[in-house]
Amino acid sequence: MNFKSVIDVTMWYISFLILWYIAFFCIFKLIKNNYFKIITMFIFSYIFYYNLYELFDQNVGVRLYTLLFPIGVFLGFLFSKELNISESMLKSILGHLIIFSFILFEISLNRSYDYRYYTLSIIMFSMMIISIFMHMNDFESKILSFIGNISFELYLFEGVFINKYNFIFKFINNKFLASLTYFILILILSYIYHRIVKKMNKHLK
Repeated sequence: MNFKSVIDVTMWYISFLILWYIAFFCIFKLIKNNYFKIITMFIFSYIFYYNLYELFDQNVGVRLYTLLFPIGVFLGFLFSKELNISESMLKSILGHLIIFSFILFEISLNRSYDYRYYTLSIIMFSMMIISIFMHMNDFESKILSFIGNISFELYLFEGVFINKYNFIFKFINNKFLASLTYFILILILSYIYHRIVKKMNKHLK
């Protein structure tokens, strides 16, 4: 429970996830109605957002990710069809989510100097990407599996590049294109690193 990052500043997300898993377990154990479960998750997220700095180191930016867990739960409910929503209604909701998320992402990204808009841009981008994948007929996506396999490597690269090698954002004026280029770059580097480590482990074995 390394809240103040005294052990390792990059591992704040483990404590963050532990808190969410505890909340998730308690909410799903005590509440039977699925709609109330989702609402309670968002209420907990709101409380969490305004009390995070009491727990975590202020430098880790943990507030940016507070809403992502309940959003993931909400989209999970949509996909699993446990909310008794028809297929056509589900596709309509996801379609609107994609458009709505993209518009808000563009608006908030251009005002990223404001912390609230910066937070909104991350949330909207995540919702947009997840909704696009969920809109596909085959949710067992090879792309998602590929990203899942190199997720640890992505985590290792993204922080370093966003802080020390941010020339991409100076070279490309359009923030959306710059973000896309940045993501593709760390995707390639993460894959290469993943393959190197895998071959080393195989050789050592």
